[in-house]
Amino acid sequence: GIWSHAKFEEDMKRFLKEDGIDGVDVVLNSLSHDDYIPRSLAVLKKGGRFMEIGKRGIWSHEQMFQARPDIMYEKIAADT
Repeated sequence: GIWSHAKFEEDMKRFLKEDGIDGVDVVLNSLSHDDYIPRSLAVLKKGGRFMEIGKRGIWSHEQMFQARPDIMYEKIAADT
């Protein structure tokens, strides 16, 4: 079946709860379309790091700061 965006977030939250963890320390993201960025931010721990390797539909530093001023956000050019 198709793995929905809501299922992604639901599965991540379930995995974290099962392991007694309040969030992930780092997100290495390439899923920049639709709403994967906000869903990934929902499981990122306070003070975490969001590393973006996608090229299209990525957020600016300003957008990320508005959504989560507590995290470090970096765009990585993995192809250079």
